[in-house]
Amino acid sequence: MDRCWLAGAAGDALHAVLCAAGYNIRWLMRAVARLGLAGFFALWPLFVRLEKFRLRLLVG
Repeated sequence: MDRCWLAGAAGDALHAVLCAAGYNIRWLMRAVARLGLAGFFALWPLFVRLEKFRLRLLVG
C-alpha cells in the first residue's frame, strides 16, 4: 500500500478497502487473461462457495 492521502480514521479505512478491491480486481483480470472467459466462468461456482464460507466465518 502506498501513502494514504485521505484524512482521518475513516480515510485510512477507506484506503485499505480500496487497496483490497484493486488487488482483487487485478487478480480477477489475470485469471481471465490466463484462463479465458470460458475457464473463468467454469470456476465461478468455486468462487461463490469460497465467499459464502468466508462470510460464515466472519459472522460466526
